[in-house]
Amino acid sequence: MKKNEIWLVKIPEQSGQEQSGIRPAIIINQNLNITTIIPFTSKEKASKYKFTLRINPNKQNNLVKTSTALIFQIRAIDKNKLSRKLGELSDEESEEIDFILENYLFDKKTNITREKLEKYFKITSEALKKAKKNIIKGKENYAKEIIEMVENYLSDAKHFQSKKDFVNCFGALNYAHGWLDAGVRLDVFDVKDRELFTVK
Repeated sequence: MKKNEIWLVKIPEQSGQEQSGIRPAIIINQNLNITTIIPFTSKEKASKYKFTLRINPNKQNNLVKTSTALIFQIRAIDKNKLSRKLGELSDEESEEIDFILENYLFDKKTNITREKLEKYFKITSEALKKAKKNIIKGKENYAKEIIEMVENYLSDAKHFQSKKDFVNCFGALNYAHGWLDAGVRLDVFDVKDRELFTVK
């Protein structure tokens, strides 16, 4: 399983307008039992949304019909939800996905302030402490992976902060926050207070 491969996955149902059910998805990151994906939809109107990419079917990707990659719905799922490999993106499509994803993650970078970064550091650090204390029995291996990723991103964020590289600092914090949120969604951490994972 590699980055930019297209797999058929079963996405758990969630609240709101997020995609669910069995559908193709792009592999963005694979970390042992947890996989980060971008889901596809075949609905034409979806291509009108910001942070999406329309991809036509061909022998390389093996999509059945023209589909839209919903980059703004990037998420982490259990590796067991992946069914089979369909194909992969072209080099050009992979570059476009990376470019749009970067813009999505840093869409609000012009609003980054030191105060916001300090608040983000505090919220993410407190969330990590609470997550460590509330690991669901039987999910210890998942928790270990997530906690390691979060600690690495927090370390990166502190490094970027010391260099006054606030955009990359925010990006690293965003990834750390995303992994903790994924742990809650995957029932790895028994954290009921979702406000702890909300950055305003």
